[in-house]
Amino acid sequence: MKFAPGGRLLATAGDDGFVKVWVLTRMKEHFLQKYVKPDEWPEEGGGEAGFEYFAKEPLRVYNGRSPIIDVAWSYSQYFLLSTGANKLVTLWHIARANPIFSIPHSQMAAITFHPHDCTLFMSGTLDGKLQLWSTKNRKMISNKEIRHGDDGTITAVYFQSYNNDNSIRAFVGTFMGNITILFLTPKNTFEYFTSFNIQTRALRGRGCKITNFVERPGTSNILITSCDSRIRLIDPERGQTICKYKGYFHQQSIIRSAFSHDGKIIISGDEKSFIYFWDAKTPSDTSVTAKNIKRQLRRDKNDCYYRFRSHRVRVTCATFAPEPLTDRDGFIKEIFATADQSGKVKLFLNIRNEVLS
Repeated sequence: MKFAPGGRLLATAGDDGFVKVWVLTRMKEHFLQKYVKPDEWPEEGGGEAGFEYFAKEPLRVYNGRSPIIDVAWSYSQYFLLSTGANKLVTLWHIARANPIFSIPHSQMAAITFHPHDCTLFMSGTLDGKLQLWSTKNRKMISNKEIRHGDDGTITAVYFQSYNNDNSIRAFVGTFMGNITILFLTPKNTFEYFTSFNIQTRALRGRGCKITNFVERPGTSNILITSCDSRIRLIDPERGQTICKYKGYFHQQSIIRSAFSHDGKIIISGDEKSFIYFWDAKTPSDTSVTAKNIKRQLRRDKNDCYYRFRSHRVRVTCATFAPEPLTDRDGFIKEIFATADQSGKVKLFLNIRNEVLS
């Protein structure tokens, strides 16, 4: 489940093999008139009471023909990639009812679009192949083998634009908790920068699968979700952990954490059906008082959280909409979406006691 840039569209997908694209209620007519033929318009359904943020029926329903593993939006929000258990990466466009094309892969694990070029995407496979593809030519233009000893299983990939959007680097996570950072050169080749392992001593040799990367808004720091019940904020320049966020339970599933639009809040689901929220401020940013002096001894740890049970089964995805709303008094109203293992998606409204600046 992923919001498109700008938050007007939401893609959901799962084991049933279908990729569904949902549109904001207020933008429904715009997208129908501009991108969907009249004979392809969705029929109106009943929906649920209070379900007003997104239209009651999806704008598009695509058949991926196998359980979907990952989806990715282009920065333009009109192209969508999906990959599934059938070892295909499929490119869709919201103006088309059928796929543009599909590219066969070996044991696909993760995909992501280039942050500035809709014709390029990166894929990572379970046999350690990191590949850059051109949708224009429909072929691979660069590749790199990722291997750390016996660990050559890629489980997450991510592109980051930095240096005032003049440079691109790629993040690759593996099953055993190894992270590799590479530069993407102007010639679209991968150039090694650094690598490190995030496993704690207690988990050495047991696996610490990386399941997600996401950039903290307004910074170059990266949030990493992994299967050791920890979420880490790292400085990619130094390869150092800034803070660990603890409290949730995550040991097997592909669970992805996310930031709020301003990077102040971290959200994640867990395997016991809870939704967790952490203040993203690191302990080193807080003042030392009698109440938090003990916590200050571990300046890289944050285990203070708020949680509530939102589903009956494990929550595999929880994410904020990219853009907030405001009420009449100017207070921030944030929409966040959650999805569980059974395929149920829920939307929630979070009202902050602060004015949008």
